[in-house]
Amino acid sequence: MALNGFVRQIIRAAALDVSFYEGAADERAVEQRTTLARAMLVVVLSALAAGLGIWGRLGPVGMMWFALIELAGWFAWAVLMFLIATKLLPRPGMSVNIGAFLMMAGFASAPGLIRILGLIPRSELILFFVALVWMLMAAIVAVKAVFQYTGIWQAVAVVVIAWVIVRIAQRLLFALV
Repeated sequence: MALNGFVRQIIRAAALDVSFYEGAADERAVEQRTTLARAMLVVVLSALAAGLGIWGRLGPVGMMWFALIELAGWFAWAVLMFLIATKLLPRPGMSVNIGAFLMMAGFASAPGLIRILGLIPRSELILFFVALVWMLMAAIVAVKAVFQYTGIWQAVAVVVIAWVIVRIAQRLLFALV
């Protein structure tokens, strides 16, 4: 039964269900450690899916590094989104629980699970692009809900600025490895 609820959460997050992300922003939901743990599990599974999906191009060692860099990238992205939203683009009277934010950011990684289909030969580039766009859209919906922005553009700015910074850092890091 619990697995069924977890799968439903993943589906709702990937479907960009605004009410799901608004519920994730509810502080009572954050008090349920299982929900935050589930969100972090989505992040780990998404990073593993990315690593497995790129296996054919990078091999087993490259796959492990790629998955680790994806995981570190998610953490950096979440921290940057939080800082940008609370310090650079705050909404007047904004009060955001860090647990609610991490839960939102974790579930916004749900579309990344499709990257495991990159195991299908010559499919990884298109799948990774689709996953990227989908995850950015999920993050925008989630940031708008959690930070209670009245318009979409502040959420777009938070997500895109943080994503660009993290991707540049990841490229540099991956070039060193």
